[in-house]
Amino acid sequence: MSLLFSPQTCTSPDTPSLLVSNKGFSSGIHYWELVDEIASSDGVELKIGVLPRSLDAVINLHKSLDSNRGFGCTLIHGRNVHAGDTIGVLLDLSSGSSTGKLSFFVNGQFRGEALSVVDIPKNRALFPAFSLQSQHGQPQQGQQQQPQGGKTRECHIQVREEPAKLPNLEEHERDERAFLDSCRTEILARKIAFAHTGSTLEINSLVSEDLKINKGDAILFVERDDMANNVSNSIRKGDLSQWECG
Repeated sequence: MSLLFSPQTCTSPDTPSLLVSNKGFSSGIHYWELVDEIASSDGVELKIGVLPRSLDAVINLHKSLDSNRGFGCTLIHGRNVHAGDTIGVLLDLSSGSSTGKLSFFVNGQFRGEALSVVDIPKNRALFPAFSLQSQHGQPQQGQQQQPQGGKTRECHIQVREEPAKLPNLEEHERDERAFLDSCRTEILARKIAFAHTGSTLEINSLVSEDLKINKGDAILFVERDDMANNVSNSIRKGDLSQWECG
């Protein structure tokens, strides 16, 4: 499978830069990989997935994947992925339904930061695409000078058009189901807690002091970890889309 991306470099330091394959798909199963070759430790936002296109479609190469109504996931270089990591993308358009599915792999494994995207309409060809944007307003790809002068920065993503081995999709689906099952109870508990009118008291197994509660208060037993913190932040912001289970 040949995936020639256009343009070949991302040049804008302050806005997203979008790269789109010249080849799209409307049926079958397709897999490609991107290799993180970003040398900088600064945060760079990668939006990876597919972009629906038709002959008269207009895309903005200085907007992100989702701003162009694409489908995909977001990973942050320096947080979710690092230099040398391989990000796999599997597009499944093989079912007889009117929609397809995107699954993502990091070094061949499921990662909770990259949940699958389902119900992708197949009414238009889907083109592999990804966008990059520095979280600090820095150049995205190629050798670009900082606005104030200084060291030249590079930001490279390698596209593997014909990966040697497909990842284990059954294992990925099993791990993703287990992850969603584990977060379902957490989501429900926090929805209830933030919906009540009293105060919310969060405790864990390490609590040692006496607790003072009033009528109408909610007691939420939580073992703090990264996933629980992320769910809590999403609920406080009113954004539960990435955490909806089932």
